[in-house]
Amino acid sequence: MIDFVRHWAERTEICYEQLLRWIQLSSRKFRDWRTRYGKANEHNHLVPRDRKLEAAREARRQRRANPEFSL
Repeated sequence: MIDFVRHWAERTEICYEQLLRWIQLSSRKFRDWRTRYGKANEHNHLVPRDRKLEAAREARRQRRANPEFSL
């Protein structure tokens, strides 16, 4: 959307505010998208710490090695 508005604003010499009105997109939403443009889409979930991952991996290894002792 950012590229579309930029392309047509430059090509037609119409200000981007007018283009945004025509496509019914608020200038605030466009500004938010423009600030995030080119960035990776990140999630909001907590990232597990390495020590927790290592403990879980070790527990899986032990269960696989000794299936009769698994809970």
